[in-house]
Amino acid sequence: MENKFWKTVRGKAIIKLIIWLIFIAGVFALVTFMGPKEANNNSKPSTETLEQEKTEKEEDILDLANKNYDFSYKIIVNNKEYLISGNVDATGEHGYKETQEGTIKYEKIDNHVYQVNLEEKTEITNFYEGLNAEFLDYAVLSTILSEYHCRSEVCNFSYNNYLIEINQLTNNSFKINISNDLENYELTYQNIIARD
Repeated sequence: MENKFWKTVRGKAIIKLIIWLIFIAGVFALVTFMGPKEANNNSKPSTETLEQEKTEKEEDILDLANKNYDFSYKIIVNNKEYLISGNVDATGEHGYKETQEGTIKYEKIDNHVYQVNLEEKTEITNFYEGLNAEFLDYAVLSTILSEYHCRSEVCNFSYNNYLIEINQLTNNSFKINISNDLENYELTYQNIIARD
């Protein structure tokens, strides 16, 4: 008689009910067991961890040592405008400097600046004349920036009567504005790639 009961509609329904109850109990047990672990894994990181991650991120993007990148500077000093643009690679800095007097092609290698005319190079001793050279030499500028531990994608601070603002534009570009009443340096660094 038992074998016939399990073959009836009522018997089959009971079997399905038992299977569903076992399945639901298994899911409930799994959720109960995994819940605390998932909650721990999804908990917010500590403030210290967040600051460390942000610091690493900023140090990566602001540290241009051993990296290739493009740069463009728009500078206004005493109402005189300068445009300097180019790139930096393992061989040095290569670019153009444009003023009201004209445009020159230049190279900066081992802290010496040369005007380039076709294949001829002539050293320029007054390349930074009228400009604040410490803002245009990134190795020097990074020393200034390292003193102010920025913890966000936007950072503002004062330095020797200048207001400095750093803005991260993308993961491989950032902009620095340096200004006071008489001078404005708008420095953009982009296409930043670590050298092999």
